[in-house]
Amino acid sequence: MAVPQAVKPTMTSSFLLNLAKTVAAILLISVHVAAQNRETLISLILEDPAWSLEAEPIEFTTGDVEILVGDNVSSVLDFGLIGASQVGLTSNDGRVEITLFEMNDSTASYGLFALERDWQGPGFEPAVVGAESYRTNNMLVLWQSSYVVRLEGAPQLMDAMGKIIADNIIGRSRKAPVSLLLPAEGRVTESEKYILTSAAFETLTGLDPAALGFDNSVEVALADYIQPSGRGQLAMLLYPTQQLARRHSEAWLQTFDGNLPNGRSGPLFAILINSDSDDLSEAIMSALSYQSEVTWTETLPDPLTLPEMILTIFEFIAVALAFTVVFSVLFVSFRIYMINHHPGLIFSGPDELEFIQLKLNQSLTRKELNPEPPESAQPE
Repeated sequence: MAVPQAVKPTMTSSFLLNLAKTVAAILLISVHVAAQNRETLISLILEDPAWSLEAEPIEFTTGDVEILVGDNVSSVLDFGLIGASQVGLTSNDGRVEITLFEMNDSTASYGLFALERDWQGPGFEPAVVGAESYRTNNMLVLWQSSYVVRLEGAPQLMDAMGKIIADNIIGRSRKAPVSLLLPAEGRVTESEKYILTSAAFETLTGLDPAALGFDNSVEVALADYIQPSGRGQLAMLLYPTQQLARRHSEAWLQTFDGNLPNGRSGPLFAILINSDSDDLSEAIMSALSYQSEVTWTETLPDPLTLPEMILTIFEFIAVALAFTVVFSVLFVSFRIYMINHHPGLIFSGPDELEFIQLKLNQSLTRKELNPEPPESAQPE
């Protein structure tokens, strides 16, 4: 019985090549998903052969973005602006000017998008590009992920370019939690605003914000309501805790000189402004008492997008490959060490464990069955 020879597994060049390709693909997708900036987004847009760059983009920072947003500059900076780019693109059908606002996250970008939206302005109508969008007489504005995009040009060109941009923006589009807690019945969706500062609150509502606790991380959602019983504007304030909501709501009511319908539920404090109907006030405030509609819970995560799903799959593959490689190297090293330094103890000798071997490097041995023994071997 032949003694099995020690097998020293080696990592072939083809395996290394496949591993390198896999790692490169993972890195490429990871960079594309996790680090999409304005320059990258413009490059992706220009992959469409119908469009070409008119001139190099004009860049704006927090220091000069006032040129683009005017009096809203303080709110934009409070939301968290990374930067803005303005670029002109041309095609055979005409020209479109694009302004890209890159914010810290999707909540910040939604705040900017809602801040500039005026549902009662001339030519306003909702659009269906990106996560949310609207158009005016000469502009299309869309919100998606951490971007707010303004488009100016012919309507058909703005629609075509808006779709291209929305298809190339990667990431989830999430509103602020307080916006998701607004009562739904009769709410004018296009009227929603997201407020972080006392100055913006005072400008949009006309109310004194001094006692409302804007120094304690309160967030505000503002929306118009139109119901058969009347119309009004609701300011919904979300505090970090129920105790803060009770303390600041009571302090504000003591200092407020007037009588506005209001209500509190947990960390929420709601004020109804410019209401022309007691029935409307009762309907909106009663909605605050329904725990199924207004609760202090975390929202469910959004489903993974296709790029995020692919990235997650490749991350698991990379972890599995790394574990396999490390374990294989350790096992082979240990086996070689034992054979060379402690022969006969393990992995060698007559009692060695059997390993399945392919032996692809050995020559082929041809074996045939002979149904009849040779004449010399036949018995007489």
